[in-house]
Amino acid sequence: MYISKISLKNWKSYETAEFQFPIPAPDRNIILIGAPNGYGKTSLLEAIILGLFGQDGWTLLERSRGKYDPSLYRKFIEGALHRGALDIGRASCSVTLTLIDGSGEPLEIQRTWHFSKSGTYNNQDDVVNLYEGSSRSAVVPGFTKSGDKSTWIREYVSEKLVPCSLANFFLFDGEQVSELAEETMPNQIRNGIEGMLGIPVLRRLEKSLKEYERSKRRVAPTSSDDLISRIETEVGNFEKRLSVVNGKISEIEPQKKTLEVEHDSLLRKLSKYGVGSTDSSSEETLEKIRGYDKAIEDGMAKIEKLLMNELALALCGKELRDKVINSLIIDGEREQWLMTKKRGDGNLKNFLSKVDSGISGIDPPLTVKQKKSVLECANKAWESLWYPPPPNIEAERLHRYLGEAERSTVIAQLRKIDEMALPEVDEILVTVSQAEKSRELAIQTLSRVDDSSDAIDGLRRELSATNQKLQKLSKDIGKLENEKTFLEGQLNEKRIELKRHSAIRAQTAPAKRRADRASVASKVVREVIEKSVPCQVESIAREMIREYRSMAHKKDQVAQIKVDDNFVVKLLDAGGSEIQPHSLSAGERQIFTQSLIYAVSTVSGKTFPMVIDTPLGRLDVEHRKGVLKQLSKRHHQVILLSTNAEVNGDYLSEIDQHVQKKYRIHHELIDNIDHSTVRPGYFGETEG
Repeated sequence: MYISKISLKNWKSYETAEFQFPIPAPDRNIILIGAPNGYGKTSLLEAIILGLFGQDGWTLLERSRGKYDPSLYRKFIEGALHRGALDIGRASCSVTLTLIDGSGEPLEIQRTWHFSKSGTYNNQDDVVNLYEGSSRSAVVPGFTKSGDKSTWIREYVSEKLVPCSLANFFLFDGEQVSELAEETMPNQIRNGIEGMLGIPVLRRLEKSLKEYERSKRRVAPTSSDDLISRIETEVGNFEKRLSVVNGKISEIEPQKKTLEVEHDSLLRKLSKYGVGSTDSSSEETLEKIRGYDKAIEDGMAKIEKLLMNELALALCGKELRDKVINSLIIDGEREQWLMTKKRGDGNLKNFLSKVDSGISGIDPPLTVKQKKSVLECANKAWESLWYPPPPNIEAERLHRYLGEAERSTVIAQLRKIDEMALPEVDEILVTVSQAEKSRELAIQTLSRVDDSSDAIDGLRRELSATNQKLQKLSKDIGKLENEKTFLEGQLNEKRIELKRHSAIRAQTAPAKRRADRASVASKVVREVIEKSVPCQVESIAREMIREYRSMAHKKDQVAQIKVDDNFVVKLLDAGGSEIQPHSLSAGERQIFTQSLIYAVSTVSGKTFPMVIDTPLGRLDVEHRKGVLKQLSKRHHQVILLSTNAEVNGDYLSEIDQHVQKKYRIHHELIDNIDHSTVRPGYFGETEG
């Protein structure tokens, strides 16, 4: 693959410019473009990089220092528009690159940046057009899950041309090589291999997956499978206990009914010994006794219920009840505040985007610093709506186990206690006592005879024993009924809680599944990173020593380069002794770095053209010829953007026979505006 044409329109100092290159031959692969510093060499390299990758290529530029900053990128693009363009109504600049693939078919990528009348650029205002074949058939972006056209274009360029993560081994500034040479050798090797394998992209993917997982986890933080499993266990335990209680009640009730029949039979027998009584009056008395029994049983049941519920809460004291009510009210206020704040925070990004869009249209335009200040003020103003939080809002909810409905029910129940009058208890006790006395008198009415009668005494003793048994069974049933009521209440609450959490889980199940999948995917990416990098170490080291020895001035000084899986580098001489890296000269260290760059570009298998600005950089005299010779031996196109102090004179003679095409960049100042144009030939030459 090689670049056949580069066209620039209103790009920096180039109002219009076109470079055309022939197909590389096996022994003629060099394109020379000469210009003094400040004439537009670096602008050409930046045009190639950003034309291919757009804002993704920002980190490849020397001025970015390897960090992406949207504001700096926007400022750079605004400065890239030719200064005279707006004056003549041209509000765009463009870079068009035509490349020929291995089968001889052209592929054209045209990227255009658009601006407002005031020269303001929006990060979304770039248009990419792709054409394939000699007929320049337009390439229509295909389907992506995200529906993002820029994602599809990024993948297209990566597959058809070169990935952005690998591009810095083909498109670079010689000055950057000098700076890279100052890094430790292990770091250089690691960065080189990771760049070749696209590891930076995988790291960003891993980070994105983890952030995605965290965002999805936040959707359903309270209804985990463990929580639902615990509630289900509690429901099961309450159901078992309720089943045991119902079984005991079912066992006791038949016994009670039997005793009641026996009790009535004894009363009837006793009534036969009554004096002056009739059958009808005896039946009436028996009915009254039954009524007294029922009143006694109901009264005792009410007392037990009060002791288990209202009376127990009343005995806690009004002060404690008020504290609980107040904490429940604060919980509700905090929950409402957090929900309102969460809804507000969801609109913050959109709000700031609207502010940013609005201030971008101000004329005269604000500076980057002014825009940043306005957005910061807007962000602080938004946050001030929520901070400080309302008074009496505790840091954490005390009763997180209660929802809004349950919280309201508890507050109402606690307030009801204050309305309960204690005389109600006395009244129940008086009623029970009166019923017991009336019952005793009724029994005596049935048997107004001589107390010495043995038959009467026997019946009375038997009736008393039966009555005691009945009272005990009634008391046991009462306790079981109270326990049953308590268990049914607890069971109902747990079932409601289980239903609520199950509903939350059902609603958030898709989010949780996505979070789980993202977690698995991020671990796979991490494993790929950890396993793939060491696999390339040996091939990179082998290619590096070949490149190093072909460029180094002292060719026999380093005979072998060894790199272990931890990227620890060992330089060995011909005798196998280790050479300490600090003993290498600055030029030798730079040759080491360049050998890494060339090795990565070779091992990657990509035949993408190599474009180098300031190719000899800070190289010392001894190594310059070695680097140039090595570049001339490469099997793909090499474009050198050189000053007249670099590839010139004797150094030009070293590679002149391998040069296919020569250009020089002419510069002039017209009406205080820089104008760069392309002319054939080289320094002091015309096209020949």
